[in-house]
Amino acid sequence: MSADERKPPKAELIDGVKESRLVTLVLHNNSATTTQCPDGYKPKPEEIPYPRPNNVFEEALAVSAMFLAFTLGVLLPFILMGCIPAVIFYRSKVAAALLVITTVDWLLPAGKVWLGFRSAYFWDVMRRHFRLRNITPPVPFLDISKPLLGIHFPHAVFPMANMLNPPLFGLPGTGTPEDVEGVIGGVLLTLPFYKHIFAWMGAHPADAKTFRNLLRRVSVGMQPEGLAGMTLGATPSREAIYISKRKGFIRIAIQCGADICPVYHLGQSQILSFWGPENFIRRSRMLVGFMWGRWYLPLPRQHDIVSLGGHPIKGTGPGTSCMSDPDENQNLHDQRHTLKALTHMLVGLVWDRCYLPTLRQREIISIGSNPIKGTGRVNTP
Repeated sequence: MSADERKPPKAELIDGVKESRLVTLVLHNNSATTTQCPDGYKPKPEEIPYPRPNNVFEEALAVSAMFLAFTLGVLLPFILMGCIPAVIFYRSKVAAALLVITTVDWLLPAGKVWLGFRSAYFWDVMRRHFRLRNITPPVPFLDISKPLLGIHFPHAVFPMANMLNPPLFGLPGTGTPEDVEGVIGGVLLTLPFYKHIFAWMGAHPADAKTFRNLLRRVSVGMQPEGLAGMTLGATPSREAIYISKRKGFIRIAIQCGADICPVYHLGQSQILSFWGPENFIRRSRMLVGFMWGRWYLPLPRQHDIVSLGGHPIKGTGPGTSCMSDPDENQNLHDQRHTLKALTHMLVGLVWDRCYLPTLRQREIISIGSNPIKGTGRVNTP
């Protein structure tokens, strides 16, 4: 890839939006906007502009791509199981070819980050489909001279915003780092076909060794909730976070001296619904249940997504060596302190922006009185 192709597109200032309090930029082919909002200021709806809408062709492309990706993900295991008897009893060449292609793809390596894929045209139409908007503190609010850890909430049924935001990192005027990769459950990087998509987006297995190695060289994004976020976290009727038992990422961030930047994606919990046996999912770490969205199909509902970025929690660890902390008691104390500060920050982040009309029927208008206990939930009435 040439140097010109690697250069991010220029962000543009929206005419008439720069005011005494807010600065808004339109990003990546007018597929998203980012607004810099001072702390404690509750922006009015008209102060947060939308990206331009899709035309008919672009909207059809967005819906078709999502329907294909999610439907194939749900039906592929059943299709493959049906191919086995089709080959044995009916000598089906089509079924045999599908089994061979799937097996070969499963044996192939997942691949590496592909900047061209992250910036592809169909991601632009997806961002416009969800009318993606970002709200951050005024720049500079991050120290991009060193790697940082971005933690994203809620996981909900599917973390759509994590797939849409990567091309926006590092754009001029946003104050965000350019080189950002991520960690996800290792099993996702073994799924045929889908593992390539995750790898091209910059995903790596979420084991401690890989995590530390990434934080040595680039900024890292992650979803700490995992599968528990699907059953204990945010739902279409409740905004919630599951974080009280998720301290591993804090330990590694402290050891590496990395700043922790919280991000909350409003509207992400509204695009899909899920039902499944909660206890079985948590114990077996297997996703079993029913997922539905638009028209009761495995198709995400069209809903606005607003990504809220907060000030980072400064790293206090031994620096970028990412070595184990010899003082385990101090490390545990720092983890608890950071977890408490992080949860309060997420609550404040959502509360400060609660007047935004991001949830069409259920706007966030109140916050639980004690979000630290139990699952650390942020509840709506």
